[in-house]
Amino acid sequence: VSIYAIGNFLSVLIFLVISTIYQPFLYGVVISDDWFTLFSPVVEMVSHTYIDGSYDKMLGFVFYGWLPENFLYLWICVGVGIVFYGLSFLLYRKRHLETAGDFLSFKIAKVFFLIAYTFGLGTFLYYFAELLGLDGNYLFMTVGMLVGYFTGWMLLERIAKIFTRKVIAGFAAFAILFAGSIGLTMVDPLGVQTYIPAAEKIESVSLYPTGNSYIYTMQRDYSGWYITDPAEIAQVQQLHGKMINAPHGKPEKAVTIDVTYRLKNGVEVYRSYEVLAEDVLAEELSAFLSDVRAIFHTSDWEELVQNVDQIQIYLDGKDIEYELVDPAQQQAVLEAIRLDAEAGTMAQPNNLHSNEFTIAAIHVNWRQQMNHGEGTRWETARVFSECENTVAFLETLK
Repeated sequence: VSIYAIGNFLSVLIFLVISTIYQPFLYGVVISDDWFTLFSPVVEMVSHTYIDGSYDKMLGFVFYGWLPENFLYLWICVGVGIVFYGLSFLLYRKRHLETAGDFLSFKIAKVFFLIAYTFGLGTFLYYFAELLGLDGNYLFMTVGMLVGYFTGWMLLERIAKIFTRKVIAGFAAFAILFAGSIGLTMVDPLGVQTYIPAAEKIESVSLYPTGNSYIYTMQRDYSGWYITDPAEIAQVQQLHGKMINAPHGKPEKAVTIDVTYRLKNGVEVYRSYEVLAEDVLAEELSAFLSDVRAIFHTSDWEELVQNVDQIQIYLDGKDIEYELVDPAQQQAVLEAIRLDAEAGTMAQPNNLHSNEFTIAAIHVNWRQQMNHGEGTRWETARVFSECENTVAFLETLK
């Protein structure tokens, strides 16, 4: 059971340790969990969707069909599980009676367990302190690793007398190696922190703000705007370089900007930066993000315009004020949004505007092809006082 637990969750623990301890020393770097969860069947299986459907206000959940491509990993896990069950039965039959009561019988497994247990307890106390809103997360983590190392020895050796020269010397060696790894990460000899993929290696790239109506879960972006134009890719690379070197922090008025590169070899590179709203760079980002493709999370603006289905307008956080069904009005409001986007005043993050408060939210629904056939999609454009054309259109509705 202990070997299964270590094997199943070791990769997830490694991901948590790296993202908690080492990632903060590499500004902007976001480590994807994709490869780590792939080696943890429990996490990977529950993270997949096995049916295709959507929720309808009138009909409830609508079932469209199964997603067979996601069942492949499930069946592989079933096969591997059966094989390992048979191997574990054979090992149990051939176990040595003199070690049958040990917590772990294999020496190499003991080493892995001690390291995993030490880091695991430290990481647990780090998130425990964060959950309770306590200061000194890293102090809690240090105490957790200290306690984890010595209690781990107690479990492995089944003794209470653990403060011996051998155990203390082992912890000292572990502490020195750990401190050295932190120092090496801070130096960043491989240039991970400043890495920007070469243009010829990039298939597409997305630059988008997180928070508000944007979705960013487990390092997977939902920008919807996949940039493939070489000139625009070069512009993103230039903005990325400036974000690396710009002043950063987490003041009250800052915006989080994420960058995702999809390379031609299938690798995805994620980065995330806190940009000060008062910085000159924020103005450049505001101009870049004031694009209809960024606003509506789509790479095809013309498809949206030609297939618009419904438009609902909410004023100042109220219930629906207007529902536009006249095609002429629908096209008029979309044109107003496009003009404001071209004027550079339609960037969606509130912090990029002098007046952060939205005066209206415009919900646009349009038809598009999906996996199960034709479907509809909702996106929202928030309107600020600086959006002169859209504000002028809203005045005509009153």
